[in-house]
Amino acid sequence: MKKIVSALTLSALTLGVASAADISIEYNTNASLYKETHTRKEGNTSYGSGTKEVLDLKGYGDAESDFIIKASNDFAGFVLDIDPNASEKKNTLDEYYGWLRYGNLQVTTGKWTGRYVNRVKEDAGSWADDDFERYKPGMAGIGMYGMDIDNLTRNTGDKNGDQVLGTSVAYTLDAGDISVLAKGLVIESGRWGGFIKGESGAYQNDIEGGLGGELAVRMDKLFDINLAVRSLHRNELAFGLFVRPLVLEELNALIGFTFGRDFKDYGDGMDSNYYEWAVDLRARYAITDSLFVTTMNNISVQNAAKAKGGEDNNLWHIWNMVSVAYDASEQLRLQLTAQNEGYLKATQNGTDYASGDLGGFTISVIPGVVWSFNENASITAGLKLEWENVGATNAWKDENSSTRTVQIPIVFDVAL
Repeated sequence: MKKIVSALTLSALTLGVASAADISIEYNTNASLYKETHTRKEGNTSYGSGTKEVLDLKGYGDAESDFIIKASNDFAGFVLDIDPNASEKKNTLDEYYGWLRYGNLQVTTGKWTGRYVNRVKEDAGSWADDDFERYKPGMAGIGMYGMDIDNLTRNTGDKNGDQVLGTSVAYTLDAGDISVLAKGLVIESGRWGGFIKGESGAYQNDIEGGLGGELAVRMDKLFDINLAVRSLHRNELAFGLFVRPLVLEELNALIGFTFGRDFKDYGDGMDSNYYEWAVDLRARYAITDSLFVTTMNNISVQNAAKAKGGEDNNLWHIWNMVSVAYDASEQLRLQLTAQNEGYLKATQNGTDYASGDLGGFTISVIPGVVWSFNENASITAGLKLEWENVGATNAWKDENSSTRTVQIPIVFDVAL
């Protein structure tokens, strides 16, 4: 909910012709009115702990602002996105990049988030990511290369999703009902590696940055499809293929497949066969003008490298979310969101394990309300109930602790 409140002429900007700067500001406090947790082991009656917290101003997340400045003309522009953190007394440069355009060709360089995929999150509002869109399309919960696959400038080694320096060259073509986007990227990665072997057998001509690319085709009223490819190092490759049907106006849906592979040679004793894959299914359906249902579903599978002639080792992870939103009035929204996440099954050294053997599932339910004072300010509040290790076996519970949580989050959000 970022809205433009100012358009200033910046004569100091040498972008060729008169430029306009758009400024948007957003602030939110993520407080917790009450939070209670209980942790215990089923097989150890003497082991148990609990906490109660009241009126914690950052109990639901840091108090943060989002300050964005954009300046552009028909040929060039830049974006500066600063995230002051009121909780930690520090500022974060979230995005800062510049671009230039020549006809249908655009060059962008800097640090930015460039997802093409429509993530079907219209009803996310001010809820924390974990309580609505816990994972981005791609590998979820497990995996090494395909996490948030459509965000090509993401550091895959960072679970927080930090961005790295990148430069892209994109070409767009709009031919009536058909639009095409082709993009190539160089991504800061430490070193991609060589691509030509010399006489000694060693690779020469090292490429210092990782490589990426994207191809998207949109046919109006039919489908929107895109392929994202990322390789931060020579022996690593991941891609995501996503399709969004455009047939029904009341339906926003996404179908995706992600694959990642490690091609590194680990020596005589180890097969080079690590791979991962994921399937995403997302949909939001407008049942009426005021009633909406959103679902997000992901299955991710990780197959580890193994010793030659050894047993397969794999891990299956599942995450599901369903959210129902009802607009009782222009100011009041009622919403109910439920999620479950956990390991579905696994095979380790030839032994099969079911979900109960792996700790079962984490289940959360949040009935909540959103009160919008106007288009720029809102309060979001709810009752969050969460249970860990639901469905775990007694043997697992005897050896591991489980936590249940009750929380009343409240988010105050202002955007201009």
